[in-house]
Amino acid sequence: MKYNMLVISDIHWGAVEAKTLYSNLSIVLDTIREMKNNLDMVVICGDYFDYKLTLNSKSALFALQWMDELVNCCKENNIKKIRVVKGTHEHDNNQLEAFRVYEDDDGYYKIFTENTIEETLPNMKCIYCPDELISTDEYMKKYMKNIMSIPDIGFFHGSFDIVLPDIVVQHSNESHNRNVIFSYGTFSSLIKGPMIAGHWHTMYFENPLLYTGSFDRWVFGEEESKGFIILQYDTDSHEYSYIQIENTKAKRYDTIIVDTSNVTTTADYAELISNIEEKYDLENNRLRVKILKSTSTETDDDLINTFKKYFINNKNVKIEVKDLEKKKEKTKKKNQLVDLTNKYGFIFDPNISIAEKYQQWIYENKNKSVPIDNINKILSKYIGE
Repeated sequence: MKYNMLVISDIHWGAVEAKTLYSNLSIVLDTIREMKNNLDMVVICGDYFDYKLTLNSKSALFALQWMDELVNCCKENNIKKIRVVKGTHEHDNNQLEAFRVYEDDDGYYKIFTENTIEETLPNMKCIYCPDELISTDEYMKKYMKNIMSIPDIGFFHGSFDIVLPDIVVQHSNESHNRNVIFSYGTFSSLIKGPMIAGHWHTMYFENPLLYTGSFDRWVFGEEESKGFIILQYDTDSHEYSYIQIENTKAKRYDTIIVDTSNVTTTADYAELISNIEEKYDLENNRLRVKILKSTSTETDDDLINTFKKYFINNKNVKIEVKDLEKKKEKTKKKNQLVDLTNKYGFIFDPNISIAEKYQQWIYENKNKSVPIDNINKILSKYIGE
């Protein structure tokens, strides 16, 4: 049996202007209507909310309204199941409880706040793994039976160890107050098909793990396309495929880099301004201009200030200036401090005697090795036994 699923994550009501996000999400409902009998299931993979919203805020009201429209749209178009996975506590908090009204005895709509295994559709067993405030070791002990059940698909919200530094993974294993970090090796060896995850806003694929990315864009550094995925899974062969449905309405957050070694005159900056206004839609999108100061002259400062004043009333343009000379000097001083700490760190070592510290200091500065007994004699003469 082949099943088609619409999976969306990281909607983050509250991060994007409510009316804009609501309008952009119309593509989800339109896709459901277009696919109708060819779509079996809808999954929200965490972070429906961005933070704890007040009930009368626009974001909260639109979030409630859109969920209601989603449920009605799914029922009208013969979608068999809706599943919602709780995201990071700082984002979803306990606000998904507002949607418990959609849950009933037939299991059409379900919210998962802890690791759960179920046969969501005939012959398709799914494991739902929300972000939980629990150490990785405790998580594995608590849910090993679920994990060992060999599900067909895994739906996650949170981080996997393959996308985090080892030191972070180790800290999570030992700590009892951090979010669980999922074991890629464990889950990928037991899940028959794909592992679909929310949390990271950039799409990431490491077969069989797929981060869907966030639906919309509201920060710099996420220039890649946004949207949601349509996943197809074959319960007989365990093969799967997916396509991304792009949110073409997502506001762009572009970044350009300007090196002052290449832009040196008033004419150069005028041409830069002209190119920016011609290429970028500054009324509807955001632009970050990173100016790298290769030199520190009054002329550079005057030209940069004039450039900044030109865009001062445009809230969609963000200008950052990085003085490379100052950064180089700061790095130099930092390295010098590290060298001094490495060289003379022994002075603060409580396990080394005063005589040994003097001995090592003389060696470091005079390149002479003075017997420890000689140093002890001199010290006892002046500071006593």
